[in-house]
Amino acid sequence: MTSRSLLVDKEDFKWVGNDDYYFGPDKSAPAIDLVCALLIIYLGPAFIHAIVKFVRNNNYCNDKFYHHYTRIVRYGDVRIPHTSVCLQDAIVSFSWVLVNFCFINPDQFPGQFGYLIVANTTIVLLPIFRNSIVSLLIAIPFERSVKYHRWLGRGIFMLTTVHMIGYWYKWFNEGTFIEKLRVYPTMFAHASWLILLILTITSLNSVRRNWFEVFFYSHFLFIFFYIFAILHFPGMLPFAIPGFALYVIDRFLRYLRARPPNDDVKITTHGSITRIQGKRIGVLNYEPGQYCFINIPEISKLQWHPVSLSSSPNDAYFSFYVKSIGSWTKAIQSLKGQSPQIRIDGPYGAMSLDYTKYDVVMMCAGGIGVTPMFSLLRDLHYKISVRMEDVKKVYLFWTIRDPSLYYALSDAITDIMNSKISSCFNICVWITQPGNTSPLFIRGKPDWPEIFQTVRDTHTDVDRIAVLACGPDTLVNNTWDCCNRFSTKDTSFDFHKETYEL
Repeated sequence: MTSRSLLVDKEDFKWVGNDDYYFGPDKSAPAIDLVCALLIIYLGPAFIHAIVKFVRNNNYCNDKFYHHYTRIVRYGDVRIPHTSVCLQDAIVSFSWVLVNFCFINPDQFPGQFGYLIVANTTIVLLPIFRNSIVSLLIAIPFERSVKYHRWLGRGIFMLTTVHMIGYWYKWFNEGTFIEKLRVYPTMFAHASWLILLILTITSLNSVRRNWFEVFFYSHFLFIFFYIFAILHFPGMLPFAIPGFALYVIDRFLRYLRARPPNDDVKITTHGSITRIQGKRIGVLNYEPGQYCFINIPEISKLQWHPVSLSSSPNDAYFSFYVKSIGSWTKAIQSLKGQSPQIRIDGPYGAMSLDYTKYDVVMMCAGGIGVTPMFSLLRDLHYKISVRMEDVKKVYLFWTIRDPSLYYALSDAITDIMNSKISSCFNICVWITQPGNTSPLFIRGKPDWPEIFQTVRDTHTDVDRIAVLACGPDTLVNNTWDCCNRFSTKDTSFDFHKETYEL
């Protein structure tokens, strides 16, 4: 066996490697084939949808074909019971497992898992880019693709764990366990696995939501994961270069997109809700329902947090509403009455359906999840007022725990309900906490099946109804299920949900 010295040799710790640590021309083929297969699984459904959407927008297909296609898409959008995963994502996940399994050769276990790890780490970075040619071509916004990054990351952790334990078992049987642990390639492999363990734990919802800073800063360890993985297996280098190159480009584009600090900002508070409002200096153009990453240097020069835009594209100002939950959002409240500098990276996000093309629009929101709906409401109010759109009816169904949140955000609703076209809007607000309440509110929780049934029976002349949801998982899942349950051949409920599990 030909030995190589990468670091200074010591008596006990040596770099021990042979040609198996490198991909030769014939050995790279399995990993390349697997990368191609995984890319087809990941990009295939979105690419097909992008093509159909392009064909539809340019009138290259008839209505009958598009109607059949939308029915197929609706079947793929059916929620898997007791989860927040649709059927299409479940098929993609199963396909990922199947393709990886097909590339396993039992005679080469556990070394064969190295190919799987290399191939998956090649594409794991693709879903996290906010600005990339891939997202542009297939129209997958960052907040919807990042779930694939989480799934791939956890899959890589499982593959790496099996790869490592498999070698442990092999070395125990050979009686070389201690000897193998003391060579550099093995040390680098264990360092990579330890970093993967940290990344996996800190990416869990409970950590990400309650200790965002822990999740955010620890995730930069991915750089060291790649370094140690390449030192363990240098053949991984050419597979890692494309992802890193795209990552550098994405970071550079984020820097360019981030606006210069805006000094014309005012911060006001109402209970636990903080409003950040300022003039749209520069070229901050956005669409309803989009969000931005904002940075307040006075709080932290490094932290960027996603916040929904609640203002309309037609407003002369931008506004964000933030609920005090973590340390960063609570720190914003301490700036009440001040005008701190703010940097904005965005906008990001895209609606999965064009709500302006529907005669009836239903908005279902829970708590602070109503903020993107305000942007949509204000936009529709403006377009209906100037007769840009012919939307017949707009519903807002909003559930909150107590009236304080309503009064903190009520300006937009008051303006709409006092306008000349208020009859086009139907706004219902539920208060879920017990106690006395105003006639403005409905006590209890909404009966979603009854609501969907009523809307469908009221608009029998409408063939498609847009349903937009944002809020707690229970609310989103209930409205999601009702869309599939109450859709018929004559009336289809087309579902879109806002997601911020970044």
